[in-house]
Amino acid sequence: MTAAAEPGDDLIRRYTAAGAASNDQRRRRSARAFLDRFGDPAGWQRTAVAEQLAADPVCGGFVAWLIVTAQVAPAAEYLLASRGRLAALPFT
Repeated sequence: MTAAAEPGDDLIRRYTAAGAASNDQRRRRSARAFLDRFGDPAGWQRTAVAEQLAADPVCGGFVAWLIVTAQVAPAAEYLLASRGRLAALPFT
């Protein structure tokens, strides 16, 4: 018998597959922190920008991946407030 899939498992799998295998654990941790806080990308979209920005920094790589893969559309305020942080995030 296999364990039931947790919400977001497919997103975690795709995010992990998008990077170098040596970073799998870090990428899983980033995605899980995001999903624990927001539930899913739609939950992040519904959250106020201040709350998005207050999320644990470990979520940042996953948020950046969601943005570049067009799974979330950040508000201009989010992009302006995180200026420089998104560009510095490792995607591998």
